[in-house]
This record gives sequence, structure tokens and C-alpha cells, in this order.
Amino acid sequence: MLTIPEELWLLSLNPRTGKVKTTKLIQAVTGAVLVELALAKRIQIKGKKQVGVTSDQPLGNAVLDSALAKIKAYEKDLEVFLWMYELSSVQQKRIQDFVAEGLQERGTVELVEQTVLGLFKRKKWVLKDANLRDEVIQRMRAAGLENQEPTLHTLCLMLIAGQTDLVRIAESRNERAKYQARIRKLITMVDEPRAAHARNIIVAVLKANQTSRGSVTL
Repeated sequence: MLTIPEELWLLSLNPRTGKVKTTKLIQAVTGAVLVELALAKRIQIKGKKQVGVTSDQPLGNAVLDSALAKIKAYEKDLEVFLWMYELSSVQQKRIQDFVAEGLQERGTVELVEQTVLGLFKRKKWVLKDANLRDEVIQRMRAAGLENQEPTLHTLCLMLIAGQTDLVRIAESRNERAKYQARIRKLITMVDEPRAAHARNIIVAVLKANQTSRGSVTL
């Protein structure tokens, strides 16, 4: 199963051009890393607003495990919005590149080099499974437009993707209005007992993105 950061990276990828939409991608991925660690019960809010490690057991994902190690080793206690800044680089790599590297190692995407007009070299990402990105979008549409109950994983993906404008899930004006109304209803899932261990991290990430277009009011 893909992680939320990986799904966000795929949503930022234009399958036709092979280019990645970088605007707000770091913001989306860093927030998603923290949410993913919270859902896995590795971190939570401690004290007033600071992020603390509750378990350092590896998850088997290089990006998540490296981020967890960085949080644990850091000398100061930081709030979520500051960790979103600190995690923009992990293991001397931009975090979005680190995510892409993991996808490439698993054969999900491939970075290829093309020669344009016989003169210029251009790099592009090729999605090896053409349906993979569409499946992520369809899962979001099913929850947002077809009233299917999403998992907490999918809900967090929808919330972060909506706040950072990586992809348009709803096409028409009516669909967009319906999707946003559905999001406002679904966000109450964050207050359910099953989400209690991750709630404060999720809310803090969403608040850090609050000024973005399409953000959910908390």
C-alpha cells in the first residue's frame, strides 16, 4: 500500500508531460509524513503543542523511518508547523525527491532522459502502471462524490490534497461544491475514538495549511 506522501507525489505528477507540480508539494509531503507517523502511532503531541516520539519501531519505509529518526534525535521539541519546515530535507535530500526515489526503487515510476530537437536533454517521470494514479483519484472521488466511507488514510489524503491544490478531483462547479460539502462532513471522523491517537497531529497539519485555497475550517 502506498503511503500518503507517495500518493500525494503521484497526484502531483502529470502523466502526459512527466512533470511534477512542485507548487506546495513540499508543504503537502511534509505534513503527510507527520500524519502518516501519527496514524502509525509513532508520534503524537506532547506537552502543549510539541511533537514527541511514542515509538521508534521502523515502519519499513525509508522516508517515514528517516523522518522518525530525525524527530527522535532532534535536541529541541518543536511544534508541527516547525517540523514541516525541518522535514523539507531528510538525509540531505529534498523530501519530495526522497519520496520519488522510493517509488522508483519499487518500480512504480522511472526517471528517463529525452533529447529534444537533437540538442536539449530533458528529464521526465514515467508512471510504470498507468492505472495507479487513477486508482488513487477514484478512491478520493468515491469518498467525496459517491458517499463511500473512507479510511482515515484516505480522509487525510483528501484533506491535505485539497488544501495544497495538487490535483483537481472534482471537474464541474457542481461537483466541486458537492466535494467540499462532503469533506466538511467527513472531517468529523477526526474526532472519532479510532482517530484519537492521531487527531492532534492531523489538526495541527491542517491548521498549518489553513491559508491555502480550499482549506477546511477547523
